[in-house]
Amino acid sequence: NKARIFWEAKDFAKTELVFEEVKEYCKESEIFNMNMGHSLFMQEEKYEEAIAYYEEIVKKHQDNLNEVDIFVLANLCLCYILTKQDEQCKTLMSTIKQHEEDARMKNPGTVMLHFCSVNLVIGTLYCSKMNFEFGLDLIIKNLYPIEEKLGTDTWHYLKRCLLSFIEQLTKKQIALKDPLFLSRIIDFLEDVQTHGKNITTVIFSCPEHEKYKCTLSYEACYFKKILQRLQEKIGQLTS
Repeated sequence: NKARIFWEAKDFAKTELVFEEVKEYCKESEIFNMNMGHSLFMQEEKYEEAIAYYEEIVKKHQDNLNEVDIFVLANLCLCYILTKQDEQCKTLMSTIKQHEEDARMKNPGTVMLHFCSVNLVIGTLYCSKMNFEFGLDLIIKNLYPIEEKLGTDTWHYLKRCLLSFIEQLTKKQIALKDPLFLSRIIDFLEDVQTHGKNITTVIFSCPEHEKYKCTLSYEACYFKKILQRLQEKIGQLTS
C-alpha cells in the first residue's frame, strides 16, 4: 500500500498523511495507532503527537503491558525523555518492570525482554548523544542475567554503541570520567565470551569455514582486545 511505499522510502511525513486520510475509520485500531505513532516519531519534531497515539495502546493494556509491542513501549519512553517528561518515563518503566515480575511469578522460568529491550533503546539514545558512560552502563546492566538476555538482537544494540564509543575514544573526542569504566566493559565482554559461544551474530548462515567468526564469543574477544589496548594507552598517558 501507499503507506508502506513512503515508509520504505523514509518519507515519514507522507506516511503520516496516508494514515491521516483513514484516521476517522481506524482511530480505534491498535495497529493504526502504532503505525501513526511510528510515522510521527520518525519525523523527530513530532514526539508530543506520537505520545498521544502510543498512549492509546498502553491504556488498552494497562493491566498487562507484556501484551504491548516492545517498540511501542520503547518509543514512548524515548518520547517522554526527549520532551523532558522524565516522571512519566519513570512511571512507565516501573510498570513494565512490575508486569514482567508478575508474569514470572505466575510462570517461573518465563523469559521476558520488554524491560530489557526498552532500556537498550534508552541506552542507545544516550550513546547517540555521546553520553557513553551512562548509555553503555545502562545497556550492560540490563543484559544480566546474561544467560537469559544475551542474544543476536540484544547484542546488536550493544555492538552498535560499542563501535561508536571505540571510534570516539580513539579520535579523542570524548574523555572518561570514571577510571573503572573500561574495566567494567571488559569484564562484561569476558562474560559474553563465556556465554556466547553458540549464539550467532547474524540471522543468516555463515560460510562453514568462517562459522567461528559469526559468534558473540568471537566478536566479544575482538572488542575486548581493542579496549585493553586503549586502556593501556590511557594508562600510559595518565601515569
